[in-house]
Amino acid sequence: MVLQYKYKNETIRDVRDVMRKISLYIIGITMITLQLFINTYAFAYDPTINNGLSYLTSTQNADGSWGSETTDTELLPSTVSVIETLQVLNQTGTANYSDALLWLQLQGFKTTDYLSERIHALSVSGTDQDLLISYLDDMTGAWGGDDSPDVDNLDTALALSALKKINYSDRTTMDYAVNYLLSTQNADGGWGLKAGMDSEVYYTALISSTLQQFPRTTSIATAINKATIYLINHQQTDGSWGTVYETALAYIALVGETTDGTVLGNAINYLTSTQLPNGSWDDDPYSTALALKALADVKPNLSISSNDITFSNPTPTAGETITITANIKNSGPAQGSDSGKHSSYDIIFMKGGKMGALVELTLEQIAETLKKLSPEDIDELELLLQEEEINKRRAELKSGDYLKAEELESLKNV
Repeated sequence: MVLQYKYKNETIRDVRDVMRKISLYIIGITMITLQLFINTYAFAYDPTINNGLSYLTSTQNADGSWGSETTDTELLPSTVSVIETLQVLNQTGTANYSDALLWLQLQGFKTTDYLSERIHALSVSGTDQDLLISYLDDMTGAWGGDDSPDVDNLDTALALSALKKINYSDRTTMDYAVNYLLSTQNADGGWGLKAGMDSEVYYTALISSTLQQFPRTTSIATAINKATIYLINHQQTDGSWGTVYETALAYIALVGETTDGTVLGNAINYLTSTQLPNGSWDDDPYSTALALKALADVKPNLSISSNDITFSNPTPTAGETITITANIKNSGPAQGSDSGKHSSYDIIFMKGGKMGALVELTLEQIAETLKKLSPEDIDELELLLQEEEINKRRAELKSGDYLKAEELESLKNV
């Protein structure tokens, strides 16, 4: 993607001064621009997501849950997965979501995994938190299925993620659980269900995602990096990691950890190509919810460096039009904006114009702002520059400073 910006220079002798001046205004709209990009890309696969949502809506049980004896997953994992996907997709105002929450609140759960999943989905503590903490094994700092000392990685990761979600205040408990998971990582970078068991994609993806929620100490960062390598190395030729739900979990664990567009893109291609005509994956609400959650996280990975910016003339003379070209690279799985089709914008600096105090910016900082601009932002930037110049000229008029006749006439018409 190549974006070009043209500026007619009246008084500025160095193009970097131009960039410093316009960056004053770019900075002011950067947060708005970021939001525009998020809105553009967060749901890059609308038909796929909409069809998946239609499937989930039509298959919800009368009591508000999802799943049945004919699916591969039990009611609780299916329902919690759908609830959390509806949260990601901003569907929390629907009757389906409200009914699911009511069903979840009414269940009498006693096991670590179910208690943890309910805490995480509802973001509440109360008696569920108290019971979950009572299951903690003091010797290992980890969890098993209940209050037995037979601890495992899965229950520990689920409990840790749930407590993190509700901002559990006992730092010592959290640190012990994190350290337990770090200590049970296999040499290949993966995790099994229990310490010493062979690594599996499901547990590795889930535990990596859990650790990513915590500050990147050296040990945590190392463990996540090793898990990332393990997952990449175990991707199959069709882009999957075996099953739909494992592929979704692996993608979610990887999307913030690697910029390898091939790995991420192949995973997305697998998910989009395996959706059934009824909008589901495997006719299973659990797999469907996780696939939709993964697809909702699809985004481009735009990058630009100082070497990607070129100037038609770095030392322009007065009145000369120069072109600044920015080459924006996209290594992510989603397509970038088509804003490059609208490549030229002229901003005229009036003679004697002074656009405010200079801000010293490096080319890297300029690049960071340029890559976030859309055509609408360029239009807004042009208006801001024009408004600044008009206000300056009006101030000069009031102060009695000399104005050319044509300038005075133009201001009267504003």
